[in-house]
Amino acid sequence: MQITLKRIIFLLLLLFAGFQSLAGDSLNVNSFNTFKLLKMGNGWLETGNMAGLALNQQAKSWNIETGYDYNNGQFHLIREGGNINDYSFSTQSFQSLGKRIFLYGKFAYHSLDETGGQWNGTYDPYNGNPYILADSLSGTRYHKENYNLAGGIGFKLNDRISLGAGFDYDVGVAAKQKDPRPQNNYMRFKINPALIFATSKYKLGVDLGYKNKKEEIDYNVLRSNFLPSYFAFKGFGFFTKVVDSRYYRFLTANDFFGGVQFEGKLGKVQSLTELRFNYDVEGIEDGITEIRKMDGGEWRTFQVVLHQQFNLRKELTHHRFSGGFSFFNGDGNEFLQNLVNDGKSNTPTFVTIGENLKFNRQTISGKISYNYLRLKDPGRIDWDVLAGFNYLKNSEKYYYIPEIFSSGYAKITGIFSIQKNLYFGKCHLAFSLKSGYTSNLSKDLQLSSLPEITKYQRKDVYQQEFDYYTSNVLTSGGEVKIGRNFMTIHQPGQIYLSLCCDRQNQLNDGKSLNCFGAKLGILF
Repeated sequence: MQITLKRIIFLLLLLFAGFQSLAGDSLNVNSFNTFKLLKMGNGWLETGNMAGLALNQQAKSWNIETGYDYNNGQFHLIREGGNINDYSFSTQSFQSLGKRIFLYGKFAYHSLDETGGQWNGTYDPYNGNPYILADSLSGTRYHKENYNLAGGIGFKLNDRISLGAGFDYDVGVAAKQKDPRPQNNYMRFKINPALIFATSKYKLGVDLGYKNKKEEIDYNVLRSNFLPSYFAFKGFGFFTKVVDSRYYRFLTANDFFGGVQFEGKLGKVQSLTELRFNYDVEGIEDGITEIRKMDGGEWRTFQVVLHQQFNLRKELTHHRFSGGFSFFNGDGNEFLQNLVNDGKSNTPTFVTIGENLKFNRQTISGKISYNYLRLKDPGRIDWDVLAGFNYLKNSEKYYYIPEIFSSGYAKITGIFSIQKNLYFGKCHLAFSLKSGYTSNLSKDLQLSSLPEITKYQRKDVYQQEFDYYTSNVLTSGGEVKIGRNFMTIHQPGQIYLSLCCDRQNQLNDGKSLNCFGAKLGILF
C-alpha cells in the first residue's frame, strides 16, 4: 500500500528541471521569512484567484524542506490517533519569466503512522461528512501516505487584464495493520481558471473552479478464523452493522466553487475584499456487484465565505487588518431501498423507494486579526506580531423519526504570537512564541436513553466528539529557527533548521496533547 517511489522521483525531477530552467537573476536575499514577506506584499496570494500571481513583481524563490512531527497525548478526537509520527518532504517555488509570466509550484509528501484512534476506516474521518465507515477494533496502527502536487500560472495580458489558472492534485493510500483492516485509496483533483481586470483606481477579479474527489475503502480479513464487525455511521453515533468477511465502499464527490474579488484604496489604506461560494455533493455506494446506498447517505453542502483585508504599508512597517465571515449548511439524505430480482437475468438489485433528509449541520464562524511587521530592510523582518479572535457556532439535528435529536455549541478563541529576528553577519536567528485560549460560550446536547433507540447508536462516540469541541483549551508553544546564508550563482540563499514545541491543555478534564517538530530546509 505504498505510493510508487518511481512516480515520486519522476515528479521531483520534473519540478527540479522546470525550476532550474527559471533560475533567477535577482540580488534579493532569500530566508525562511521570504514567503511570509511575499504574501504580505501581495494580498491576492491569500485569495483563490491565481491571476494574482501576475502581481508578484519579479519574485523568484524556491524552498526545499524535510521534516518530522510527533504528536502524543489524550486530548484528541476519538477517530484520531493519540500517537502520531509524521515524516514529510516538500518543495515550493514562486518564479517569473520576464515581465508577463509568473509561476507557482508545490510538491509535498507525507508518511505517517497513527496509533490509538477508534471507530474509523476512512482516510480523513473529519472532512465533515457524517457517513463514516468504521470497525470495532481499537488501538491499532493506521499507516497513511499521501502526496500533493499543485501549481498555478499568472499571465499579464496587458496593463488592464491578467489571466490565471491553478490546479491541485492529491493522492493518498492507507491501511490498518490488524484485522479487520481497511485499505484506502484516495484522490482529489481541483482546477480553477481566473481573471483580474485592473484600472488606475481599482482591481476586479473573478475565479471559478471544479473539484472531484474519490475514495475506495476495501475492508479485508487476512485471518480465516476472524469474524469482523463493520459499522456504517450516520451522524449522532447512529449506525447499521454488517458482519462479513469483506466490505467495500466507494465515495465520490463533485465540488463547484468560485469567488469575486475587489481591491481599491481608502486613502493610504489598501482594501481587498473577497466573496466565495462552494457547493459540494458527496455520494456513497456500498458493494461491488450488488450496489446499495441504504447504509450510507448523500452529503450536500453549501458555503459562503467573506474575506476582508486592510493593508497599510510604510517604508519599513506593514499593518494588516483582516477579517472573515462564513456560513455553512450541510444536509444528509438517507435512502430506503428494497432488494429485488431482475426477472430476465435473475440478478438481485437494490432499488431506491425513498429518500429522506435525516441529518443537518449549520455552522457560522467569524474571525478578525491584526498582523504587524517591522522590517530591518525590504528583505528582512525584525518583529512579527499577530493577534486575533475566532468565533464559531455549530448546530446539528438528526431526524430519527418521530424523535429529533439535536446538539449545539458556541465558542470563541483568542490567539497571539510574536517573533523576533536577529542577524549576525550571515547568520539568522528567530525566536517565536504563541498562545491561545478557547472558551466555550454555550452548549446543549439532546440524546435519548431509550433502549430501542440506543441499540442502534454509539452514544460514547458522539459524546466524546461533543466534549472535545466544547472544551476550554489553553494552547502554548514556541519555535526556534536558525539559518545561515550562502552564495549561489545568481543570488544569496539560506539553509535553516527549525525546532518547535506546542501543547494543548484541556482545562475541563486535565487532558493534554504535546506536539514536537523539526524541519531542515534550504531556500534560494
